[in-house]
Amino acid sequence: MKSPERKIKQEMPFEEMPVYLRRLADALEKKTEALPAELKDLPEPVAKLEIKGKASGADWVMKIKIKAKASPDPEMETAATVETVPAHQTAKPTIKYKDLKKRMKTSFEAIGESLTAQRMPESDVFNSFLADSDLMMAFTGEKYGEAFYPSYQKACHRLAEAYVAKSWEGFKSAYAELEQLKKECHKEYK
Repeated sequence: MKSPERKIKQEMPFEEMPVYLRRLADALEKKTEALPAELKDLPEPVAKLEIKGKASGADWVMKIKIKAKASPDPEMETAATVETVPAHQTAKPTIKYKDLKKRMKTSFEAIGESLTAQRMPESDVFNSFLADSDLMMAFTGEKYGEAFYPSYQKACHRLAEAYVAKSWEGFKSAYAELEQLKKECHKEYK
């Protein structure tokens, strides 16, 4: 399984940077001949690419950060249905809460970007968000904002219903409700 993020740090003379950047472009285009080891098997699909360069004596230090889009749980690959809405779990998840929240933030923002672009989000992003919402509600206790879970679960259910029905207005309304719940919860428990 490919890592969802790759950080590369290279030090080289400035004159070698164009060649290295061409190899990075080849790696992104899946041209695998003569690639340095660190450029093989990059995360995909690429959601974010950062390249920074800085002079360090006679050489340059280049830092590259490549992030893949959040991928849904393989079991969640099917199209969303109302039944995929979170059902409160009792087993504690194996993922760290902080990591889960970062992943949720990414998928929630991607859904928001889709709405801004006047389109429904892709099913993999949407399913990832629902699956992660389900995992989040498995963390119990006041410090996790458990008091908000019933309202959050209902809002997720409305979001899923609107998605399945392809109800644009219903989807926008449910998303706005989730956004408001998130703000209220974070204000109280962060």
